[in-house]
Amino acid sequence: GGRGGRGRSGGSERGMVIANDAHPKRVHALIEAKYPSTLVAKAANENVTLQPLALRLLVQCLRDEVGLEEALANNAVETCITLLASFDTSVKREAASALGMLCFAEAAKVTAIKGGAVPQLVDLMRDREVSERARGRRARSRRRSRSLSHPPPVPPRVRARPPILHSSACASPRWARS
Repeated sequence: GGRGGRGRSGGSERGMVIANDAHPKRVHALIEAKYPSTLVAKAANENVTLQPLALRLLVQCLRDEVGLEEALANNAVETCITLLASFDTSVKREAASALGMLCFAEAAKVTAIKGGAVPQLVDLMRDREVSERARGRRARSRRRSRSLSHPPPVPPRVRARPPILHSSACASPRWARS
């Protein structure tokens, strides 16, 4: 794969870098180059560390009607359903996001339902809720243990200032007079 090619490493890696800088003109250029089909294949077959990038870039392409149609024609829904079962949480999350974008097309909704995506998405949501609750418990526990091991500093005592005596005042301060 040369500079603009879509070979195994050259063009695909360049396209993956765009995933983090998805400028509309760049995404449009990828769609014109028929890159959504490549992204679907990359999402399915690439190393697990690159799959989320491929899916993130695919989501950008799905915002365009042509990109959506090309992805659908290349089994993007089925690929995303398969990736929902990945062991990698970021792959699952990005696959769910891509599936959500794909399902703006009515045919994709039917394919997703028939392909068993709904139970997998429910499980993913439950996992996310459980992990968020656990993260919250850990954070509260850390705060509690920190507060016990490092109590907050006690503010210095505020000392009352004696009243200012003027030369015209009598010898006893105002507060001492009755």
